[in-house]
Amino acid sequence: MNYYVLIPFSAFSVNLFLIALIFARSRKRPESIAYMLFAGDIALWELSEFFLWSPLPDGVIDTILRATAPLYLAVGVLFLNFALVFVGRRRNAAFFGFCVLALSGIALSAFTNLVLSGEILRTGWGTTPKPGPLLVPVQIAAIVLPAYYGLAIVAGAWHAERVLIRKKQLGIIFFAFFSASAASVLTNMVLSALWGPDAVPHLASSLLGFGSLFIFIGMAKYRLMVPGVEEFSADIFSGIHDCVMILRGDGSIAEINDAAIATLGLTRDGLPVLHISDIFHADYSPGEDYRDKEVRLRLLEEEQIFLLSQSSIRRGDPRSPKLIIMKDITGVKRAGDQLAMLEERFSKAFHSSPVAMCINSLVDGRYVDVNAIIVRDAGYSREEFLANTIFSLNIFASKAEFDRYMEFLTRDGRLRNFECLVRIRTGEIITALFFSERIVIGGEKMVISSVLNITEKKKMEAELLKMSRIESLGTFAGGIAHDFNNLLTAIMGNITLARLAAGPEGEADALLGDAEKASLRAKDLTQQLLTFSKGGAPLKKTMSVVELLRDSSEFALSGSRSKCRISIEGELANADIDGGQISQVIHNLVLNASQAMPEGGIIGIDAGNFRLEGAKAVPLPDGDYLKISVVDRGHGIPADIIGKIFDPFFTTKHSGNGLGLAVSWSIVKRHGGHITVESGEGRGARFDVYLPASGSAASEPEEDRVSAPALHRKVLVMDDEPMVLDVAARMLRRMNYTVETAVDGDTAIARYRAARGEGAPFDCVIMDLTIPGGMGGSEAVRELRKIDPGIVAVVSSGYSKDPVIARYREHGFAGVLEKPYRMEMLRDVVERVCRGAGEGAAV
Repeated sequence: MNYYVLIPFSAFSVNLFLIALIFARSRKRPESIAYMLFAGDIALWELSEFFLWSPLPDGVIDTILRATAPLYLAVGVLFLNFALVFVGRRRNAAFFGFCVLALSGIALSAFTNLVLSGEILRTGWGTTPKPGPLLVPVQIAAIVLPAYYGLAIVAGAWHAERVLIRKKQLGIIFFAFFSASAASVLTNMVLSALWGPDAVPHLASSLLGFGSLFIFIGMAKYRLMVPGVEEFSADIFSGIHDCVMILRGDGSIAEINDAAIATLGLTRDGLPVLHISDIFHADYSPGEDYRDKEVRLRLLEEEQIFLLSQSSIRRGDPRSPKLIIMKDITGVKRAGDQLAMLEERFSKAFHSSPVAMCINSLVDGRYVDVNAIIVRDAGYSREEFLANTIFSLNIFASKAEFDRYMEFLTRDGRLRNFECLVRIRTGEIITALFFSERIVIGGEKMVISSVLNITEKKKMEAELLKMSRIESLGTFAGGIAHDFNNLLTAIMGNITLARLAAGPEGEADALLGDAEKASLRAKDLTQQLLTFSKGGAPLKKTMSVVELLRDSSEFALSGSRSKCRISIEGELANADIDGGQISQVIHNLVLNASQAMPEGGIIGIDAGNFRLEGAKAVPLPDGDYLKISVVDRGHGIPADIIGKIFDPFFTTKHSGNGLGLAVSWSIVKRHGGHITVESGEGRGARFDVYLPASGSAASEPEEDRVSAPALHRKVLVMDDEPMVLDVAARMLRRMNYTVETAVDGDTAIARYRAARGEGAPFDCVIMDLTIPGGMGGSEAVRELRKIDPGIVAVVSSGYSKDPVIARYREHGFAGVLEKPYRMEMLRDVVERVCRGAGEGAAV
């Protein structure tokens, strides 16, 4: 039997036991993990040596050698890893460089014969590979260099260490691995090179295995074993952060810790001649015992305060050494002074804050403190607050509101922008915005809150939301207006032509007349939708609303059981309004009031001049306004729907379309005014309309429509819709006009230039405002004015609320032709602009 195999097997057993012990006691520590990797690698190397020294075939031996190359070539890198972890350093570039060298050596060993020649040498102690040409260089680069670099790191840490026990353990690790590695290099490299690879047993794995045992001892003494009492007490004395001194009976200093030396600015060389009286002022006596005495020191330039405890080491012996412990409380004293100052600042900030603030107990809701603003806003005196709780004052509007408040406060510990309904002394429910924070004062859990009354803000937000909904509908309405009115233009124009072709007699004319009336009703509905459209400015004129009130109310009540009572207060100011739109507002409000009184009744319409100054309920600038009130005595509006009555398509009537009040609200807003409502079930309703007053005189009334027979004229019509072009051309030709058409601005410009060059210019150009994908009317008329500054152009659009329509003259047009239009409207506009009747050319 080859007894040499017992050497690696014994070393393997020792390392396996050490790994198991480390794993059981401290496997989660980084240094323990690094050690287990290192020792585990050695143990597996030792186990492979056990088999290599056994009588196995050469092929098996060679396979084992190449397969276990990672074990012996990684041992240097693994020790370096352990050294870095143990001294608390990060893995550096050198570490990763050695890893690359080790991996290269492993690859050369496994796949080439440069490291292991493939030839096996058999000796009396076992087997060994015949070295390849690169064996020694690979051993030096992959094993020796990283191992000794790790030793250098341990040596450097040992030299820099000041803690005695730590220094001892680093020394154990250094000498253990240095001895084992040196012996390994001797047996496996030096003697093999001198006497041959088979002369001396290769004991590197076993030697390193026993070296790891001493490394374990160093680790155990550092982490797991209890230090000696002397070392323990010395470490405690030097590790205390407070100042600690031991005085002899004569007052000289026998021992002092590092913290005291640093605090007092001393050196150990000066301690033998230093007396305690050199440190303390006269109010200190070295013979007394003190407990938590505040003292100041002579040695320090800055004012510092220490808390001194001093007692005799031997009780009853007046000459006994004294133990002194001093704690620097300068920061604590300053913090106390700062805390008192902060408390004063907080109190001033709390009571002078422009925001309502209060502090409540979280236990019983008791008011601990309130400031003047919450006293003012809530209506309770400070004394009433402090004598009550949030429950006794019934502050929250409902239990559900309080529960919701507490749920979020308990969950998050704070509240930010938390809306809640609260009740003030008058019983009014207001919307409040809470900013609350849980705090502890004097050990009691409390909550400090800042409270903002946002009731008016919520009303304003509701108005803005309403406006947003109207604007959304306006986007939709503006989008369909162009196409819908183009269709209506073609329908109404063809109906007119069909009636002319059929003659005034017969059933066909009557049927076509009904169709024409239906088309006009569709036009009215489109106009209502267009009231919402974005950017649609009213066609304003300065006028009186008196006649408008009478005419609109009478028309709205025709055929109903209700009557109107109109009251005009004083001389009513004029207003800059679109008469048709404001008439529609009055019509809608009066009709709504009439429908609220099915059995009939009196509807009051009051109008007067109104000066608005700082009114919160009406979100308008200060100034002069007309105030028009429509009052009914109907069934009233329920509180749960009063906020929705101006929403588009909201209605409570089976036959309504929900546009009347929404249209009215939008029209008034576009006039720079506002509309409000007050109502309650069984109390009727009151609508107040505010319109900006004008200081200007009323505009002159429009001229009557052209009634003279049409002359022969030449007209150019531009429109992107073929049906509109066709029906407009046929109606114009029916009126004895010469007509040419164009589908976009470029074509219109070309034809206008050609006709002018031929000496047969156009008398009038009718241009569609919007041409999708092409030049529209606004751009085209600018180009045409460069050709002919005296051009007579009419803008035509199915989107009558476009700003260009409202201010057509500013854009170079002489008149407006709104779609849909009939033959009579077309003739009137053409004749008016051609005859120079610029005012009132709009239809």
